[in-house]
Amino acid sequence: MSSYTNLSAANAVSADRFLNSVVMKVGAYTLDETTIATSGARHINITHTTDTTTDTLGTVTVVGLDLSGRTISETITPVADSLVAGAAWFASVISATGAGWVQAGGVSDTIEIGYGAELCVLQGAGQFESIIVNTTAAATIVIADAGGTIATLAASITEGHYEYGLNVCDLTVDLNGASDVTIVHSTSRPSSYAME
Repeated sequence: MSSYTNLSAANAVSADRFLNSVVMKVGAYTLDETTIATSGARHINITHTTDTTTDTLGTVTVVGLDLSGRTISETITPVADSLVAGAAWFASVISATGAGWVQAGGVSDTIEIGYGAELCVLQGAGQFESIIVNTTAAATIVIADAGGTIATLAASITEGHYEYGLNVCDLTVDLNGASDVTIVHSTSRPSSYAME
């Protein structure tokens, strides 16, 4: 069964889409947003900032949905004054909960929760059928999967329909400019389902 994903803006990082610079704590954070700003799924980023003395940072468990609509969770361990990226593909976030945090001194450190630039349009095993280039920008379009780069479409490539018909796993698309493309692919399925 085929599906498609339309993308029309350069991939962008959002350092604080879900949580904008709040004091670390043990317990549930009140999220600012729960959705990704574009189609597809992204890796969650957590950024820590020390106030005076670095706290004992503990962990943050993020719960959300993947592209198949299945509930997933990932526990990410913040690193002092750094951005740490998760590995799971989140299409949306339901909650973020801190554990093991201990304040050092009288002032608390802060964290932000956002997402990275890498964009997944097909999660798990499936079929990458084609890409329709509607309009292009003077920037490349990189198509890859878990095995590596499949194709790099040149900047200002001719508009049209490009056939691939490939078996893929975790299909990602990186728009380096404001091109408008439609990726035709099979639907995402829970990773526990084998591809036939």
